[in-house]
Amino acid sequence: MTFQTLEKIDLHFFTENYNLAFSDYIVPIKMSIKQLRSKINGDRIALNLSVGTFKNEQLIGAMLIGIDTINGVKTAYNAGTGVIPSMRGNQITEKMYAFILPYLRKKGIEQSLLEVILENPKAIYIYEKIGYKVNRIFNCFKGNISISSYNTEVGIKSETNLDWNEITAFWDWNPSWQNNIAAVESLKSTLKIYGAYLENIKVGYLIFNPINNKVVQFAVAKKHRKTGVACALFKELNMIQETPILVVNTAENSNETNYFLNSIGLRQNVQQYEMILKI
Repeated sequence: MTFQTLEKIDLHFFTENYNLAFSDYIVPIKMSIKQLRSKINGDRIALNLSVGTFKNEQLIGAMLIGIDTINGVKTAYNAGTGVIPSMRGNQITEKMYAFILPYLRKKGIEQSLLEVILENPKAIYIYEKIGYKVNRIFNCFKGNISISSYNTEVGIKSETNLDWNEITAFWDWNPSWQNNIAAVESLKSTLKIYGAYLENIKVGYLIFNPINNKVVQFAVAKKHRKTGVACALFKELNMIQETPILVVNTAENSNETNYFLNSIGLRQNVQQYEMILKI
C-alpha cells in the first residue's frame, strides 16, 4: 500500500471508489460528481491535506480533510473516511492518520473534528484508539414533510443574503461543521434561503441545499416559537421539494428542535458523536 495526498486526483475516478467504500455503510452513500464538488466546497476540503490509500494503482481508502478556524482554533475536519469492503481489517484508517498528522501539525492545525454514527462501534473504537474524545451527540432526521396547519400571517421571502448577527440570536446551540456559517457562505450561490416575517420583522429562517436534499439550518426567534412560524417555513419548502429531506446534526439535547421535526413527519434515523482530537 502507498499513501498520498489527493490534490492531483481525478474526481470521476475518486467518486467511483469513494462510493464503493461506503456502499455497505449504515447509511449508504452514493454521490454524483456534482454532490462531491458541493461537499468539497461546503466542508472546506483541502485535497492537498486529504489522503488516498492505493494498492496496484487502485484507490482502496480515502480520508477527506476540511480546514477552518473554529472559535479561534485552527481545525481539521475529517469529512469522510472510507475503505473498500475487501480491504478492511488492515488498519488503513490508522495508517492514513499516521501519514497525514505530521502534515497537519506543520500547517499549525491544533485539533481535528469528526462525526461518527453511534451504531458503528468499530469506527468509534478506532477513533478512540487514535485519541478522539466525544464532545456532543447529534440526531439526524429523514422523511417527507407533513404539515396540517401553520401560521398564515407569516410572510415567507426568498433571500440571497443573511445578517448573521441577527439570526444567530435565534440559536440555542451551534451548528456542526457541515452546517455552520462558513459552510453556508461557501455554498450560498447554490442554496435556497427563506426568511419568515411578521409585520416586516424577521422571526425565523430556513436554509436548504437542493443538491443533497438537506436542511442546512433553521431557527425561530425565541418569543415566536410554538406559533406556527417553523411550520410556515417547512410548508414553503415542501412546495418545492416533494422527495424525502434530511435534517442532519441537530443537538441531541435540544428537545424543542427534535420534537418539532418529529411533529412534521420526519423521523430520526441515526445519531452521531461529534469527536475531537487534540493534535
